[in-house]
Amino acid sequence: MNPLQRPPWIPSVGGASARPRFTWDEWRIESTYQPGDGALQERMARLTFRANMAMCTAIAEWIVWRFEALSGDFRPLLMLEAAWAAGVHTAYARYHEFDDDNWRGVVRGPMRMALGIVIDLVWGMKTVEPGRNVAWASQLAELVIPDPSAFRAWRELCVSRLEARFPANDGEAVFEDEIDIGAWVPREMFDPARSVEAGDVRPLIEQFVATLDPGRNPYLHMPAEMMEFADYSGAPYEIGADDH
Repeated sequence: MNPLQRPPWIPSVGGASARPRFTWDEWRIESTYQPGDGALQERMARLTFRANMAMCTAIAEWIVWRFEALSGDFRPLLMLEAAWAAGVHTAYARYHEFDDDNWRGVVRGPMRMALGIVIDLVWGMKTVEPGRNVAWASQLAELVIPDPSAFRAWRELCVSRLEARFPANDGEAVFEDEIDIGAWVPREMFDPARSVEAGDVRPLIEQFVATLDPGRNPYLHMPAEMMEFADYSGAPYEIGADDH
């Protein structure tokens, strides 16, 4: 069973349309996602770190699901699940490095790159350029999705939602060099058909965390491993009153 189900806002790509029609050059891999949309990067740079993590992961889902008909590998979905868990707390997710030789080609290559952009953001909070990874993921999505018009409309709606709810430095950061991690951003925030109010967030996060199982997903930490994180003091795989 897939750890994540394809969300209704991401259209299925099957039949003849599933065949890749883009060029994938392993020697010029950076050209598939760089330089990225400068205007999008500027907008995302004004939002919290968690908003960027969530948007980057949500875009990576479009890329992974685009290859649903061409790949039977569940690992990208497990990694995406771990990335959503990292948005709750990074202690949940296990850092992963890819063996590039096993992730080449016109199907596995884009999935590996999308996931790598997310991982780079999750574990590079203090080193990545604000908004950059979302812009990179978006450019990659536009390359590989057969008809990116629906993706573009979804992206604009979601960025506008995030701008309204998760502006950076809204009382979270204390020092000038402190990263504004911000409030939780649940996956449901990216459903155009749904309105997620502030009071909905904690129950949605609780429901999501209740589905996580490190015994099923090797990209999640075991409870004892989570307790080794200096900034984590909760009860693993439970959302307590002090968690936020």
